[in-house]
Amino acid sequence: MNYHEFMASLAQGTPPQIYLLAGEESYYIRRAEEAILRRLLPDAAERADALIRYEEMPAIDALAESLETAPFFTDKIVVLVHDAAVFRAGKKAAEGDTPAPKDAAAERLLSLLTNLLPTTYVVFTLNAKPDKRRKLYQTVQKAGRILESEPVRPWNVEGWLNERLREMGRSMQREARTFFLNVVGMMQTISLEFLDRQLEKLTLYTDNKQFTEADLRAAFSEMPEVSVFALTDAVSARDIRRA
Repeated sequence: MNYHEFMASLAQGTPPQIYLLAGEESYYIRRAEEAILRRLLPDAAERADALIRYEEMPAIDALAESLETAPFFTDKIVVLVHDAAVFRAGKKAAEGDTPAPKDAAAERLLSLLTNLLPTTYVVFTLNAKPDKRRKLYQTVQKAGRILESEPVRPWNVEGWLNERLREMGRSMQREARTFFLNVVGMMQTISLEFLDRQLEKLTLYTDNKQFTEADLRAAFSEMPEVSVFALTDAVSARDIRRA
């Protein structure tokens, strides 16, 4: 599922017990993770007892202990595993190479996921493309829900911008929008995390409901791409002072 399909699915029906949030755009992964935790653990106070968090893939024995833990003060346990490298694509074997041995960690995890307690939920995240050929991936796809977090490109970033402005209760003047899209178009890679921080910065910079081009130039001024854009813009306008 893409991000919008995934987020829409969270509000529908009984939540599955397994989630995989994987792909190259960390912004969508972070927001999906937050939405899952709000759905599974809406009471913030409950999270202290119900949430088990790993910042990287733990040893399978440690993970097994967490997945097999029965809830005590809550009605469920949510295990959150960041950087779940067990889903990462491996190197392709060259022709004639001996086939790689089975991944014991993946096999053990597969067994654990197919026998979860009804009170246990697990969320894996991976800031990279997962290996869809793995049996582990296919099991999660069948029994749970997977977010495919694809990177945003200059030609489709405006959809994200419109959605984010609606959430913030703001808008952009036409000239400001043109400036924003021109700047994004010059970026070698687009980070929605970075763009989101710049928009948040704008809300502190001005109380106006509609951002102007001057607002955006101030917020993005430290970016090398903006400096280059401003220079070429001034040269094109034959404005020596600005250049």
